[in-house]
Amino acid sequence: MAAMKKKRLCAVCKKEFLPNSGVQIVCSDICKSIRIRDQYRKKRGTKVYNRECIICGKPFETAREKQITCGSEDCQKEHLRHLSLENNRKARQRREEVRKHRKNIPWNIPATADPFKNFELHCQGFVPDAAICPLG
Repeated sequence: MAAMKKKRLCAVCKKEFLPNSGVQIVCSDICKSIRIRDQYRKKRGTKVYNRECIICGKPFETAREKQITCGSEDCQKEHLRHLSLENNRKARQRREEVRKHRKNIPWNIPATADPFKNFELHCQGFVPDAAICPLG
């Protein structure tokens, strides 16, 4: 009579499963990948960070110190969308600062004056007389 296989607990997820062989200790390919990854990290001494995803709030483990999302496709897309909006806002601010600064530059400097000296003084807030900088 054939021996009945005993159910085992998965070494990763702790679920019961019916092993296909006598040496199988994980229930699925996903758990196998997780176990291999964990063994590799342990062997290399890689530091593992326990984080919470800033998008969905789920806890996750990572070997990257600066990772802030869990890595799901939805969270990655949302995070990239947020970064794009943030970068656009910063770019608009930089353009506005450049426009403001260009308005204050003395474009009507006489040809006889030293333009670099006047520009330096203007940028420091010490604008020479009105003949050199009409904005002063």
